[in-house]
Amino acid sequence: MNIRRGAKIAGLSVIALLLLVIVSVGVLIGTQAGSRWALARVPGVQLENFQGRLGGQWSAERLVWQQGADRVEVHSVDFAWTPACLLKMTLCINRLHAGQVLLRFPPSSAPSDEDPMNLPAVKLPLALQLGDIQLGSMQLDGVEQLRDLKL
Repeated sequence: MNIRRGAKIAGLSVIALLLLVIVSVGVLIGTQAGSRWALARVPGVQLENFQGRLGGQWSAERLVWQQGADRVEVHSVDFAWTPACLLKMTLCINRLHAGQVLLRFPPSSAPSDEDPMNLPAVKLPLALQLGDIQLGSMQLDGVEQLRDLKL
């Protein structure tokens, strides 16, 4: 009888813990306050004028990611996706607009090979569904690579 009661308590504890995790994730990505809190804890990420929620639609005047000398800066970001698509193993990006993307990646100090680089075959764990994609311009180390991309 005690074993049954212990198993029941353990089962209910696991269910309660799972519900707590689900609610916590929902609050983090489903609310603007939770999204701001989560983003403030990502190393190297800075956002200016973040509006919205990570679990749906958001925008920012400026997003910066920096790690060492590598830096990615995106201006006028507007992003919308459908998290429910993940249940179908699909990443559904409904809208991704960016005014300007600045990429800075200093040259590596490692010696370069003379052989051409061979990329491995990559199988993504999720299908990708893209909606409205617009990019004003993209610069790599100060040199414009792309302008007025629309997909």
